[in-house]
Amino acid sequence: MYNWITEYDEEKDRKMLRQEGFEEGEARLASLMTKLKDLNRVEDAFKAASDSEFREKLYKEFGL
Repeated sequence: MYNWITEYDEEKDRKMLRQEGFEEGEARLASLMTKLKDLNRVEDAFKAASDSEFREKLYKEFGL
């Protein structure tokens, strides 16, 4: 009749969530780098790669 979940694998769930978060972060960074490249802001791209505060500022600037 019903197929109820009887076991919960917390570690598997954590791994899945970490992977999803990693993929979202990777896509966000790729979008930022593409926008900077399109605007010829190469120096900002280099700085964003190593400076997380600057990178967050740029994410806000571009609505990412």
